[in-house]
Amino acid sequence: MLASSTVLRPSTLELVPGAADAATGAGAPAAASTATALTHLRRHLQEGIDALAEALARTEALCGQLDGDAGPDDAPALEQVPVLSCRVGEAVTRLSEADSRWRRAEVRALHERGLSTRAIAKLLGVSHQRISVLLKDTAASA
Repeated sequence: MLASSTVLRPSTLELVPGAADAATGAGAPAAASTATALTHLRRHLQEGIDALAEALARTEALCGQLDGDAGPDDAPALEQVPVLSCRVGEAVTRLSEADSRWRRAEVRALHERGLSTRAIAKLLGVSHQRISVLLKDTAASA
């Protein structure tokens, strides 16, 4: 288990010790928000994995039908293709939204700890302008 003062750097999945610390009084509200966002992301990751595994199984079955593995009476279930597209699209959308929520909470927590927009940008591998936008979006939604 990661210590509370450790954050995963999303661009490289590198551990960054001391990047967030819920134990200190500063940043405690942001830490709670970050924990909530991370829990939300974890749930949507698992749902996405499950949905994509189901979509993969259906895709493999359709490929088998289209490749001639099915008998002559088995028409390809092409009506499943739009269902597959919708399932994959929905899973990707939910993951994207959860990731966005996590990113905003992470940026807010780092900023409340006193990191500058440039330092946060370097840590996350994005521009400092993007960090400013995320902070403004977070402030507007609070």
